Amino acid sequence: MELFTLKKPELEKVWLKALDPRGLTCVPIVDVTTFLERIARGSMDDEPTAISAVFSESMLTLFELENCVTENKKYIDMSKIKAKFESKVLDAELFNQLVRPDCLFEVKSINHHVD
Repeated sequence: MELFTLKKPELEKVWLKALDPRGLTCVPIVDVTTFLERIARGSMDDEPTAISAVFSESMLTLFELENCVTENKKYIDMSKIKAKFESKVLDAELFNQLVRPDCLFEVKSINHHVD
């Protein structure tokens, strides 16, 4: 799959499926953060790097700020992530940067920028 050949709605569907491969709608936070950390880390290291760990934590913070985490703080509500894509609050580019070599990660939405 060529990253830059898909239109944004298709990319959003790809990322939603990657984040929720079993179609659970509410995905355990640990599953999402582990997935994001591993992609941010890449294949060169067996253990989390400082950058990959911070990226994963920053994404969780962003999801919390955007009210995409359940009240009990155990799950990411994927229907809310999807709604954020549809309303353009979140952009697929947030996730696309994970597959670029030598990318400096930027975690942000229209409403928030996580440092």
